[in-house]
Amino acid sequence: MIGPSASGAPLPVTILLDAVDDYRVTRAVLGSLDRASGVLVVNPTVGTTAVVSLARDILVALGKQPAAVVSSRIGTAAMWQAATAWLVAAGIGRLVVLRGHRLPQRALARLTQLAADAPVALTVVWHAPPPPSWETVLPASAICLSRQVAEAVAVARQPKPGAAPVVTGERREQKDHTLAHVLSQALPPLPGSEAPWFRADAQRLLQRKDFCRVDVLYDYGGEAVCAFASAVAEQVNRPPAECCRQFRARDEARLAECGPASRAMACEPGLWEVPSWESVRARWAALLSPPESAVSPQVQECDRRSLVRFLVGLVAGMPSGAHSLAVLRGAQAGFLRHGLHLLLPGRPERWSGPGFTDLPFTPAVAEQCRSRVVDPLHACAVAALLVTSLPPALLGFMRLSNLAPDAATLSSYLPFRIDYPVPEWGRDLFAAARAYAAGYQPGDGPLLSRGIGRAGQILAGTARQCGLRLRPAMLEPGPEGWHVRARCWTKGPPLA
Repeated sequence: MIGPSASGAPLPVTILLDAVDDYRVTRAVLGSLDRASGVLVVNPTVGTTAVVSLARDILVALGKQPAAVVSSRIGTAAMWQAATAWLVAAGIGRLVVLRGHRLPQRALARLTQLAADAPVALTVVWHAPPPPSWETVLPASAICLSRQVAEAVAVARQPKPGAAPVVTGERREQKDHTLAHVLSQALPPLPGSEAPWFRADAQRLLQRKDFCRVDVLYDYGGEAVCAFASAVAEQVNRPPAECCRQFRARDEARLAECGPASRAMACEPGLWEVPSWESVRARWAALLSPPESAVSPQVQECDRRSLVRFLVGLVAGMPSGAHSLAVLRGAQAGFLRHGLHLLLPGRPERWSGPGFTDLPFTPAVAEQCRSRVVDPLHACAVAALLVTSLPPALLGFMRLSNLAPDAATLSSYLPFRIDYPVPEWGRDLFAAARAYAAGYQPGDGPLLSRGIGRAGQILAGTARQCGLRLRPAMLEPGPEGWHVRARCWTKGPPLA
C-alpha cells in the first residue's frame, strides 16, 4: 500500500498512533533502522520548532557529522534539497519519523513534500491522542492510520536488485582473496624501469614478500589484457583464447605449487623465474620502436578511446600509485603476449591521472566526503577530482549528461571522450550531486561548477573540510595525464 503510484499521485502517509507513548513502540521503531535495506529512522531534536532543524536531523540520521551539519552555511530550502538528494543517493525507500505530534504543521507539510520528491514511503509516529481531524494536521496528504507496529515498520529484507557475483571455481575464489589481500597492504617504492626489466628488477631489489605482492598485481594486469584483446580480436594475429589458455595453465601450476594458502604469503623462492633477456630481446627491439608509418599494413594503432577506457578501469580504485604502477607494467607484458605494444610515458614518479592521484580515492576518503560535507555538489567535486585527476577548470564544464544513469562512469570530452570509472563506494556521492543539481536547474545543466568556484577555491576549502591534504599541483592546470599519452599498436605475432 505504501509506495509510488503508477499515476504519479502523492505518496500516502502512514501515521502510527501511539496514544499512551509506550516505550515498546519507540524501541520497535528504532529497531527497524536498516539503511542498507532502505529504512531510515529519524528521532527529531527535542525543543526545536524550526523547520530547518528537522532537515538537519534527517542528514545526521543519514550519517553526516552533527558538527558539519550545524556549521553548514546553507539556507533552509537548500538544506531540505540536500536532504532529498542524499536520500535518493542512499537508496532510502521508507522514512520513519518519531515524535510527529511535537512537529509544527509546517515541518509535517515539508516532510510530505520530501516524501514525494525523493520518493520515499513516509511513516510518522504520533505519541499522543489523535487530533479532532487528521486533515487539519496534514491537509494535502492521503493518510493511512495504523495502530499496529508491525504494519507500520516491518520491511521485507530482500537483497537489492543486481547481478550476483559469478564464481568459476576454487581457483577463482582463491585468486580474488589473494588480490584483495594485496590491495589492503602498502607497497614499498617500486623500480621505475620499463616493462622488459620491471619484474626482474622488482625481484632483485625487493624483499620476497613484497615481490610476491607486486607479482600478484603484475599478473592481474597481464590477465586483464586477455579480455580486452578478445574485444579487439581483429587487432590480434591469432585467436586470444589460445594464448589465454596458456596463461591460465601456467597460473594453475603456480597455484598448485603454492598450495591452498595465499600466494602472496606462502610461495617459495624460485616459483616466479625471471625470463632470460635473450628470449625477449629481439621481440622488444622491434616493439619498443614507434611505428614508421601510420598507414603501414603491419602497424595498426588501437582505438584510443577503447584503450584509455580499459587502462583507466584497470587502475580505478587502486589504493596507491605503486599498486597502479605494478598493474600497468603487467598490462604491458600482457599486451606483448598478444603481439601488441603498449607505450606509456616515462618517469612514473611524475605521472598524473587516474590511479596516481594524491590522495587516492579509497572507501575511507569517500566516507570523509560523505560524512563531513552537507552540500552534495561540494562533496562530489572532491570525489570527481580524485577519480579523474582533471584540473578544476575542466571539471567545471561537466554537465548532468556526463554522468552515467547508474553513476558508474563520468565522461569527459577533452581531448577526446574518456569514460572515467567511478568506484562503487563513491557512486552515491555522484548520484546525490545529480539529484541536487537537477532540483534547481532544468535540462542538461552544469553538474559540478557550483562546487568548484572560479579559481577552485570552493573545491580547496571542501577538501580541507574533509581533512584531505591535496597536492597544490592537483588544483592547477597541468600536463596531460598518463592515460591520455598512452599508445598501443600491433607490431607482429604474439610472443611465444
